Amino acid sequence: MYFSTTFLLATLPLLIAGQTYKASITKYGSGDERGSRNCNTKTSACGFYTKPGYSAAVSENLFGVGDGEGAGKGCKQCWKLTGRTDSSGKKLRNPKSIIVEVNNLCPANSNELCSMRTTNDRNRYGAQVNFDLCSDSGAATAFLDPSGVGLAVGTATKVSCSQWRGSNHYGRVPRRALEVLEIDGEALEERDAVAEEAVALEEREALAEEAVEEEAE
Repeated sequence: MYFSTTFLLATLPLLIAGQTYKASITKYGSGDERGSRNCNTKTSACGFYTKPGYSAAVSENLFGVGDGEGAGKGCKQCWKLTGRTDSSGKKLRNPKSIIVEVNNLCPANSNELCSMRTTNDRNRYGAQVNFDLCSDSGAATAFLDPSGVGLAVGTATKVSCSQWRGSNHYGRVPRRALEVLEIDGEALEERDAVAEEAVALEEREALAEEAVEEEAE
């Protein structure tokens, strides 16, 4: 059967979107009760931060690899989060929906809300997955603050990243991260773009260091 390029491009967002899970949605970042640092940095598990654009860490069963194993298949996926209830099951007084891009991991071995090993498992709120909103990206303010809660329960639906509004900024991305960054059928283009940006950053930093050394001499 023959499909035109135009048809495939038009239907690609439909092919990669639509997957929905029950989700618990929390927050982390500068000033939280756990003493977290700025979460919107290039030292995230995926090797980039968003500015602008909402970002989040996801539970290990969506991220794809464990703590310390680098970038998982969940990196750069985009999800529409919709709040329904608070932690006690009461309806949110001002529920919101936002779209976030995944740039970090919520590890199963250090966070009970992210302890689900598969999407068939549930945490204590009955959620299959957990999204930890990066407050430094503005996601927590947009999603949780209007209802005055620190945790919401709702849904997470995978969407095309064409619906997400933001920009990614990369650090020195490990080779392992580039090898596993297989996202939404755009793996090669995405990987090459990340690699080129990482190399360019290293070259700029090297030139800057040389300039500093020359001035010191």
